[in-house]
Amino acid sequence: KEYVESEGGRVASVLSGETASPLEAITWLKKLCGHPQLVCRNAHGEENRELLTNHLQEVDPNDLVRESAKLRVLVSLIRRLQKSGHRTLIFSQSTMMLDIIQTVLEPLEFRRIDGQTKER
Repeated sequence: KEYVESEGGRVASVLSGETASPLEAITWLKKLCGHPQLVCRNAHGEENRELLTNHLQEVDPNDLVRESAKLRVLVSLIRRLQKSGHRTLIFSQSTMMLDIIQTVLEPLEFRRIDGQTKER
């Protein structure tokens, strides 16, 4: 209940159908289901990649894992696969979600490929 009433009423407005655009509501809910940090906002109420990037530099990766059941499952699965010698591909449509995953998996060896990867 506390979370539904937080974020300036954003969650409640999406859940009650008050949001003007159904596509906006679906996009917001997709972000929330990916990780709660994807819907963090700046002082003006705007979602901001720079805000997330700064937060990821300060936050304990274990806190990021605790905040998201999807991330807990992913980390557990990656560790199990790595122990048995498997290589893994993680795909996300969101580069911000990849930023979160990268922060959490930092102790592991990995390569990231996204739209900002420089050509070799």
